[in-house]
Amino acid sequence: QGDDSKQLSVYGVAIVSAFVCLVVCVSILAVYHSIFSQKQKIGMVDIAGILETSELMFTDMLTKPNVNDVDRQSAYDMVKQTGPRLDAAISELQRSCDCLLVTKAAVIGNAAIDYTLQVKAMMGIDKVDVKSIQARVRDVINTKKQTDDMK
Repeated sequence: QGDDSKQLSVYGVAIVSAFVCLVVCVSILAVYHSIFSQKQKIGMVDIAGILETSELMFTDMLTKPNVNDVDRQSAYDMVKQTGPRLDAAISELQRSCDCLLVTKAAVIGNAAIDYTLQVKAMMGIDKVDVKSIQARVRDVINTKKQTDDMK
């Protein structure tokens, strides 16, 4: 009986030691997580919408009456600068918001902040009235179709 009581006390000490070790480890991990682990902010940008707006501006420039070579060259320059300007705006925004930016098409739900307007503002296309340009281009196309049909 004396040996049994010694074995139980050894097991009891081992169990208490393991429990104390577990509590200390969990406490250390909790402190580490609260200090060093920060949740990554996620932002989204509607790149397709921005490129569509830029394309619409290009089409509008070329469908105006009496378009000359200077107008065509400025339209071409605008298209050529769209990619680098978009890249620069996204890089600048990513530095300022300290977040991970993804394209809007990749986001499901509403967990991400929409930075599309800020990128458009950085590119100088935030004041573009897309609906009026679409209507103007549509009118030009319809007029051209009617003129071609009359020929």
